[in-house]
Amino acid sequence: MVGSANIDRCYSVTSFPRAGETLNATAYAESLGGKGANQAAASALAGGLVRFIGAVGDDAGGASVLHALEARGVETTHLTRHEGTATGNAAVVVDETGENLIIVAGGANLLLSGDDVRSALDRAESGSLVVAQGEIPVEAIAAAAEMAQSRGLSFLLNLAPFVPVDEEILSSASLLVVNATEAIDTAAHLGLGEPSDATDAAARLRDHLRIDVIATLGGEGCVVMATDGDSTAISSPAVEQVVDTTGAGDAFVGILAARLGRGDDLVTASRAATVGASFAVQRQGTAESYPDADQLDALVASLGAVPR
Repeated sequence: MVGSANIDRCYSVTSFPRAGETLNATAYAESLGGKGANQAAASALAGGLVRFIGAVGDDAGGASVLHALEARGVETTHLTRHEGTATGNAAVVVDETGENLIIVAGGANLLLSGDDVRSALDRAESGSLVVAQGEIPVEAIAAAAEMAQSRGLSFLLNLAPFVPVDEEILSSASLLVVNATEAIDTAAHLGLGEPSDATDAAARLRDHLRIDVIATLGGEGCVVMATDGDSTAISSPAVEQVVDTTGAGDAFVGILAARLGRGDDLVTASRAATVGASFAVQRQGTAESYPDADQLDALVASLGAVPR
């Protein structure tokens, strides 16, 4: 897992503030955050063997990230601590419907270099799956793509948030995972016309890049666009109450990676990831809301969502 690691400072509010308005939060908490760290935690909890490649500061936040990842079973040998640099952090505001607004200060994440990534992935075992997101420098994403290709490893790129990367990086991925907005933005970046919706964008990306593409659709589930031409829409299971959508996309990617790593096919893994993300939105926070392997297997079996 090549990615960002933050401390999330989470504020619960009844509604989002208007410009110039001050609101009292109904609750406050600090927790592990950053797309890379969230995905690493979700993947390890789901049974994956996960090594994290990232950067934090030499502050209390860095120590907290290290402890939180290790507590969830993530191997942190390649988590670099930079002296005199602050760990990345995010202000997360969640309203009573579970929707969120997030502001990120990258901090040490912005110091993750291509050389850091190349050095770490040079030691990756044969058959490993490399995962990266858009919340780290493009140089680091490019290095992950380069090393995966040179070592014959699978490469899952979650272009979240969307950042403009070279088409060569995109086409080197085994699998591209994007949400609705990111799918349309990526298609526009590649000059693929004006997609009518995320599904159309995902199909255009698959056909142009000739790689598998998954577009996540929030509460509507996801659509899997496979290079063999198959398109599979996967519905999200019904939930009693959406509490917090923060990190649900990271739950999806982390669980997807873990299930692919254990040999599930793309559609089967995507169904399990959709179930896991639906579990997460019914709980507060990010990593603390993710299911462990036993919970996930029980949910999948009870819903009949994934053929066994």
